[in-house]
Amino acid sequence: MSSSSLQQSIQQKTIAGERLTSQEGLYLIKEAPLLWLGHTANQVRRKRFPCHQVTFVMDTNPNYTNICDTDCTFCAFYRRPQDADSYTLSVDDIMKKIERVSPWGVTTVLLQGGHNRALKLDYYLALVRETKKRFPHITPHFFTASEIHTISEVEGLTIQQVLAALKAAGQTTLPGGGAEILSDRVRQKYPRRKAG
Repeated sequence: MSSSSLQQSIQQKTIAGERLTSQEGLYLIKEAPLLWLGHTANQVRRKRFPCHQVTFVMDTNPNYTNICDTDCTFCAFYRRPQDADSYTLSVDDIMKKIERVSPWGVTTVLLQGGHNRALKLDYYLALVRETKKRFPHITPHFFTASEIHTISEVEGLTIQQVLAALKAAGQTTLPGGGAEILSDRVRQKYPRRKAG
């Protein structure tokens, strides 16, 4: 299939909300011209959201700890507690990071880290409460599903109880990370300790 007919097929499918083939997906990643890709994305956006106003979220993504016990083989981020470069930031350290970016118009903080079983629910609740108290204009978009799962295991609580506690502290959203590999075949090679 020629590039122009492939582009036409992709445009028609995306505007109609249809799934793309593997070949079309590879084309988008490896060969699609950037301006054409932007134009196609804008067409899809206009179909879904016909108003002319476009908004975006200014955010930052600090990590509160790199200590993790999950052993994902693809992860270059995590460290064991005994590693010289492992860290867990205090609540005050995180607040300083948020304070530094707040004047730049940041409206959301995506906070995530490793699966650090030394941390208790009170730590996570303090992060949410302090963020809401000190920066009421900032949305705390904290902790992936796999982190929530780890918190529930550490505390002996259900996931629903952990989410309820976070919500009571002021958190209303969760990031979608934590299940980086969507192929079941590939996920079989994933560490069994990681939920999500």
